[in-house]
Amino acid sequence: MNEQQISLYQAIGQSLGELCEEELNAVPPRAQLHRICGSLSGLDRRIRSALRQQRAERERRAFRPRQVSWKGAKRAALLAAVLMALFLGLLTVSADMRAFLKRTIAIWTGPNVDIRYEVDGHKLTELPEGYAPHYIPEGFSYNENNSFAMGNETIFDYENKEGHFIQITIRIAENASLTSMDTEHTNFKKIDYGEGGAYLGTFEDGDGYTMYWFADGIEHELYISAALKEDEVFKIADGIYS
Repeated sequence: MNEQQISLYQAIGQSLGELCEEELNAVPPRAQLHRICGSLSGLDRRIRSALRQQRAERERRAFRPRQVSWKGAKRAALLAAVLMALFLGLLTVSADMRAFLKRTIAIWTGPNVDIRYEVDGHKLTELPEGYAPHYIPEGFSYNENNSFAMGNETIFDYENKEGHFIQITIRIAENASLTSMDTEHTNFKKIDYGEGGAYLGTFEDGDGYTMYWFADGIEHELYISAALKEDEVFKIADGIYS
């Protein structure tokens, strides 16, 4: 690649960056996106998966020097810019305040597993206004007695006539919280949800679930003591936004 091609490549990169910035500034707030498009978490997950696959492929090829074509370089730059624009646009809580997940720490100790989310960046100072569940299965009603807000944490509790319940906990991620889960009677699996390092637990007797994930600078816990379908679990999780 000669100097003229390098200069052109840099100009294309700068133009793509400016275009991405313009597109991101035009992205409506998350709440408005939900009203217009409905839940975007499925698309979020596909975009994150594509970005992870692209990064893994790039790391594998880093140790295999090869001749890079000019056409291939332009195509890769354009694809990366488009994916990044979508990724940032759909996951932005606000233009100037956002924490990102650095890593998920899971420690398996005997009958329990402890999970802690390590975050970096601009942490939230308070939960977004109106950040709450917007979908609860039919038959469950809000239980004010078991729901409360305390500091940077809020718990939403819903029960049905049979005494089964759904409890949702949201808290600001501050590197201080530690979640401990029973693994003796719950089967856990790591899932691609939120911003990475999410876990879904299914009760062995089939009458409940527990789910933990990080998104938008917020830690989420979902505890379900009811025999629901797994699709309903994700619909509840998808419905948590402001």
